[in-house]
Amino acid sequence: MKLFFSFFLCLVLLQANISSVNIVPSLKEDHFMGIKILDQKQLSFDQIKGVKFAELSDIAYRTKTKTLYMVGDKGALFAFRAAFGRKIDTLVPLRATKLKNKKGKRFKKWKRDSEGLTLDGRGRLFISFEGKA
Repeated sequence: MKLFFSFFLCLVLLQANISSVNIVPSLKEDHFMGIKILDQKQLSFDQIKGVKFAELSDIAYRTKTKTLYMVGDKGALFAFRAAFGRKIDTLVPLRATKLKNKKGKRFKKWKRDSEGLTLDGRGRLFISFEGKA
């Protein structure tokens, strides 16, 4: 039984990965086009809570709950526990869901191209779509 559990744990760890990566062009300083680069992460997940993790479009951060939201092109919303110091200190996947319309049904394939994400002053999450909203 211990052998099975160890094998299963190894498989799970191989499917998810958060690692530092440098995608900035070679620079003498940590600035690029007037933007100071503080940190970068490569997120490699096959799925989070059964939802395919791919094609991220936008992010929004809620300071009060330390939650970083990410929306993907395929109509999916992801939430991570995130803590920031001088760099990204913590980034742990919490939950994922597929976006639904007003009637609670999944969007048709051609209508689920979610692109923008923001939080208002009351902590409500707003998602915009490409094409007809």
